[in-house]
Amino acid sequence: METMLKTGAAAHKLGVTPKTLQRWDRCGTFSPLARSPTGLRLYSESQILERIGCGLAKHHIASSLTAEYRALRKRLTCVTSAGSWKSFAQSVVWRMLNLWMNSVVDSIQAPRLA
Repeated sequence: METMLKTGAAAHKLGVTPKTLQRWDRCGTFSPLARSPTGLRLYSESQILERIGCGLAKHHIASSLTAEYRALRKRLTCVTSAGSWKSFAQSVVWRMLNLWMNSVVDSIQAPRLA
């Protein structure tokens, strides 16, 4: 039988508050595996470890994207604005990258040339 954790213990292992776990349950993003007869939320050890693994994966992806963003931003800074078109294009790319990094847009697609 797998060890079951109450909300407080599960929250501690995840590094969040018990209120956060309760909110995740209400939103349906992370629900308890079971409930006690008195209605307490019960989380399994494996469920907690799986959630921690997802968090680490998301953190790794985010840090990787941030590194790519910085490298691209550095390249854009090196571009000389030798005319109004280059300056305009550079500012558009900067705005698009900032929107993407701040999660305002999900993806950036290259325009189709006719």
